Amino acid sequence: MCDGTRASGKQNPDGLCVQFFRSGKVTAAVCHGPGALVGATDANGEPIFKNRSATSFSDLEEEQVGKVKDIPFLVESRIKELGGRYEKAKEPWQVSSLCSRTSGGHTTQPVCAGACG
Repeated sequence: MCDGTRASGKQNPDGLCVQFFRSGKVTAAVCHGPGALVGATDANGEPIFKNRSATSFSDLEEEQVGKVKDIPFLVESRIKELGGRYEKAKEPWQVSSLCSRTSGGHTTQPVCAGACG
């Protein structure tokens, strides 16, 4: 589980999340947590989001709480820039959860505690 509440977008290539991902273990992130993985790469040097599904706190939700100016990047936008297939709930603040063996991990949107429990 990777928590990105203080993520800079820089990833230690030997960090636990990278090691877990590269060894095929579940690599999970909640809320802003996927932001901690934007610098992580697979064994081929490709971003771990490339061609994989992911979700997180959305750009719209970030705008709605007035925090865009307080964060280094918008996680939804960065996932898309890295070639990820960003998925979100139909409406802001709704549960969005992904879990897929082919996605290389599990990421969840912030209000998913009930869905993930």
